[in-house]
Amino acid sequence: MAKRNTPTGEELLLRGFPPEDQEAFLGLGVVKAFGPQEYIVREGTPGDALYIIRKGKASVWKKDVKLGDLSEGDVFGEAVVLYPHNRIACVQAERPTEVLEVKRDDLLTFFKWREERIFKYFILNIISLLLDKLERANDRIMYLEHTFREQVTWLLGGERGS
Repeated sequence: MAKRNTPTGEELLLRGFPPEDQEAFLGLGVVKAFGPQEYIVREGTPGDALYIIRKGKASVWKKDVKLGDLSEGDVFGEAVVLYPHNRIACVQAERPTEVLEVKRDDLLTFFKWREERIFKYFILNIISLLLDKLERANDRIMYLEHTFREQVTWLLGGERGS
């Protein structure tokens, strides 16, 4: 398998952590297994954990629209650490998938016993992950907008002024 050129979500999430703190953080989680088409999280349910895909593949859905794919090393649900809220989308296993579930309360307790700078790294890392997701969403919106404009132009029979 080819090595990824970009860091995984897990690597970004733990950037700046000493190795012993990375190991301790990952030790907070519980591995959960899901079969194909099984929901890992459902839209509208209370969010109380973040997840790291350990094995397999999942997809993100809002109503009947597929928003994206998740694979090994990807992180989702991380915004719950910043503020508790209901899930804004469903995540569904595409094939047998294992995730590491890390509860928000366990995270907050973990950081009480660490140097403050580790928590600051963690918050900055979450912001970085969320900004990356926003950038990907913007790219998709731009692609869809361009595709829509091309189709409208084609239907109208040629170029139109902007």
